[in-house]
Amino acid sequence: MQRLAASLSPIGLIILGGVLVLHEVVGLGGGGPMDIQSAGIGLLLLMAGGLLKARGGIGHAASPTRIAPLSDQDLRAMLQDSATENMALLTRDAAPQSWYAAPMVVEIIVPLSDPAAATSWIGGMPSLPDDVCWPDLAGRPAVFLAQINCADLPRGLWAGMAPQQGWLVFFCGAGYMKDVAVLHTGSPGRPRPSPVPVPHWGMHLDPSLALAKLGGQADHPALRWPVRLRPLLNYDERKTCFKGDLPDNPRNAFLLQAQMGNAIYHPFDWISARALMDAACDTLDAELKMRTQGTTKPDAAQEALMDDLRRRLSLANEMSATLEGASRTIPFDSSVRDNLYRMLVDVGYAASVGDAGDKTVAWRTKRVMKRQAALIDAHARAVYVTAPDALPQALRAALEPVWAFDAQAERAHMGGATPEHFVYDRAEDPVLLLELPTSDLTGRMFGDMNSFGVFISPEALKSGDLSQAWGRVSN
Repeated sequence: MQRLAASLSPIGLIILGGVLVLHEVVGLGGGGPMDIQSAGIGLLLLMAGGLLKARGGIGHAASPTRIAPLSDQDLRAMLQDSATENMALLTRDAAPQSWYAAPMVVEIIVPLSDPAAATSWIGGMPSLPDDVCWPDLAGRPAVFLAQINCADLPRGLWAGMAPQQGWLVFFCGAGYMKDVAVLHTGSPGRPRPSPVPVPHWGMHLDPSLALAKLGGQADHPALRWPVRLRPLLNYDERKTCFKGDLPDNPRNAFLLQAQMGNAIYHPFDWISARALMDAACDTLDAELKMRTQGTTKPDAAQEALMDDLRRRLSLANEMSATLEGASRTIPFDSSVRDNLYRMLVDVGYAASVGDAGDKTVAWRTKRVMKRQAALIDAHARAVYVTAPDALPQALRAALEPVWAFDAQAERAHMGGATPEHFVYDRAEDPVLLLELPTSDLTGRMFGDMNSFGVFISPEALKSGDLSQAWGRVSN
């Protein structure tokens, strides 16, 4: 069943899924009572086909494969094979393997004192010897994931098959993520940038996109975070969660308590100052669109309000252009920040929500400051991983607990049993070389907030053939 589904185009998956649903729900073929499991498989195929069609296929262009009509007997046999195969995977209780022993946790280090001293890290650039080529996957330069110092790996990891010297360097494909490259280098070499711009893998509304645009950056490499390795204490540490839903997530308070009068949220350089002004422009633009939509014949009061918003937005855009020009010629200091806040008041913002005196101004100010808090968080992270002491002390003190919370919730792993969310890989009893989670800290998102695993067979690892490794986004 897997081989058949994999051979079909996205349209083929949609058709096959539709056939299953019609067969079971509508009763086409006259085949007895509805099989809920088969109908569910049909729905899953429909969704998979629709998703892959939107994404352009499974890592390659969709082919115009035609599906031959299926007889009732063939269809029932196919459904039975699929049910048997998938239920066997879901209910499988694998016996412990020797390479499950000594699993490790890979933790981002927060607080951070000397980033340059790190010998293992996630994100950023790899350090490669001059004679080691940057790997290509599917005809494109690979994307760097992590570099681990083998001296930090315990001898018992992977049943003693872990190298004890050199570095393991992990890459994945820029398109089809099952393609990976794992290099074992004998020396750290020198930091090497990607030969092509790195694609953005963060959230759709990730503030780092706006910051990269302000900085004129065409690529979006993940931030380089030093990591430390320690033994996995229990498998509960592997449980994933949606951090935004946790009541004790300190980022929620940081975003919601933002005020212009609070020094923590003040711009501290030109990037953060321009980001605040751009957020102000975006907020006015969103307010104007919101008031315009659905208004066919505005009355005089509404028309006057929209004219005022247009005037304020035009002024804000002029101020944003002025800031951009100034950032090229004068250094940032407190006088620039004070002038910026005067500009914001001129275009309709208040120093604090409590001082607004008008519900519209209060809403506008609250919205722009929440956006500024997210921008400050993202920009401060980028500064922190290279020069922690360059951050204002109050901002660093406010954000280090946020990032420490992220580091605990976004742990990577090496070794141990294959996690349950890698359903089909569990059947192979592979060695888990590395599992990376979706991460606010690095700015990487895998699938729909999932994780990415790099696996290899124990036979290939024992022989040192790392070219046999494969990757998988968790199910």
